[in-house]
Amino acid sequence: MKICFLGDISVSGIHLLRWAKQFAQLGHEIHVISFETPPPPLHNIKVYHITSKVPTKLKYLTSIPTIKKIVKAINPDIVHAHYVTNYGFIAACLNFKPFIVSAWGSDVLLNPQKNLLLNLFVRFALTKANAVIIMSEHMRQTVAKLGARNDKITVMPFGVDGTLI
Repeated sequence: MKICFLGDISVSGIHLLRWAKQFAQLGHEIHVISFETPPPPLHNIKVYHITSKVPTKLKYLTSIPTIKKIVKAINPDIVHAHYVTNYGFIAACLNFKPFIVSAWGSDVLLNPQKNLLLNLFVRFALTKANAVIIMSEHMRQTVAKLGARNDKITVMPFGVDGTLI
């Protein structure tokens, strides 16, 4: 399978880094589009580092045409965006299907309450996604209120499995 991830591929974006490495180890063709610089080395993962001279928040909007061209050239089987507020919004604007978005927490629990624009970005991404992955059950009600259909939500916890303790 050819998978295109959108998200923070730097060391601080450890969740996406783990997803990309795991799928690459399973033999899938992995492409990552990111505004952040990846840590070396990333074996069997093609990274497209997006740079922009536009101020921080506007770079997400102004880079959509460039990212759309990259995704078209990759021609992936699936697009999977990590962090709803920015990369999820960008992926939703691509009109690519199937599109998965992973919410990490503050992107759906805090950011939509900060201002109307972030709220609209999150709602747009969650309603356009074919699947929404959340880290814990307590996020389900929030993402549903923000537009994700309950039948599209999957809980994939990160961290410790409490049943093993």
